[in-house]
Amino acid sequence: MTISEKICNEIASKFFLNEFTYKELYFLNGAVKEELCDGLIECGDAYLVVQVKERDGGTSTDEKWLESKVYKKAVSQIKKSIEAIKSGKGTTVYDMYDQEVVVDSKFDILPVIVFFNDNISEYCRVWVSSTGLKINVFNGTDYRKMMDTLKVPVDILDYLGYRTNLLGKAKSLPTFIIDDQEDCARIGRIANEQDFAQFFAMREFDKTNETEIAIENFLFILRNFRERMTFGKFCKDYKEVLKKLIIMKRRAIKEFIARWLDISKNKVLKTPVYDRFMIFQRSDGETYGFLFIKSKRGIKEDNMNFYSFLIELFSQKFKINTVVLFISYKDTAEGFDYYIETIYSEKEYKPDEEIIKILAKADPWQHGKAV
Repeated sequence: MTISEKICNEIASKFFLNEFTYKELYFLNGAVKEELCDGLIECGDAYLVVQVKERDGGTSTDEKWLESKVYKKAVSQIKKSIEAIKSGKGTTVYDMYDQEVVVDSKFDILPVIVFFNDNISEYCRVWVSSTGLKINVFNGTDYRKMMDTLKVPVDILDYLGYRTNLLGKAKSLPTFIIDDQEDCARIGRIANEQDFAQFFAMREFDKTNETEIAIENFLFILRNFRERMTFGKFCKDYKEVLKKLIIMKRRAIKEFIARWLDISKNKVLKTPVYDRFMIFQRSDGETYGFLFIKSKRGIKEDNMNFYSFLIELFSQKFKINTVVLFISYKDTAEGFDYYIETIYSEKEYKPDEEIIKILAKADPWQHGKAV
């Protein structure tokens, strides 16, 4: 792995996590082992497929190097990467914790080329192949600034789609851009990739300071989830929890953090709190439930049946298959203000008349909203 490839992986793992940034990227072409790509990143039902090019000497001009190494060789490699993933041969890769993952041929693919050449600032931002394949192209500095500006994984994916659709075959970024929306029109002056990403962010997102703080807290939780939020043996499926969290958009993140902070406040409980929750609906209609509990102690063998019953109640209430339960409790003996433990449950929803009757008598989740 080159220095540039390592840099790209470090940038990816900062926002898409070590769990969804992959290494050992090879596939079998017959009996021959070939490189799949330089970077593979998973988010939801999509992969970012990255090819990295680095100027390492040579006598050709920068323009010829760009044409040869980026617009020809990297584009050709991206096409081969897509073919290999879509072949459905069950290519195996590893995340940054050496956990084995089988590449899913049904996922959408967002191809990206990142090149490192400090002499080149003007370049084709979206390469459109003869077959109509659109590939986002970035120099290394622009790639990092784009990620740092947008932060949220699904925002980054949306931006890549916005970028390819708006720029098309354009050889450079627009100097000015006008955005007509229902209630107003905005105009932006674009000097670089960061400006372009900022314009997209202001067009799409809530950029208040409160939301930005929520995003930083959210990313901190995700990056530390493996180490700090999976105590004991009750959350073996912690990567499934992360998969549900990493696809959240900003509004949902803000709602999530409000509830997370509510159960993690450092105060003594007289009675447990069970009524904090949120329902998250993906753009494809799939729905997940998150239940936040503040208790006097964590998950034990003697209270696991109670939590399982609570999850079943919650599932029946909102007619959902997937529930993530977060349990906060204070444990000063270990030197922490609080712990948060996690239970992940996924099973097909089937109406249970007995539980529905129980909910009719006592429903702790009468007030809430989908996000």
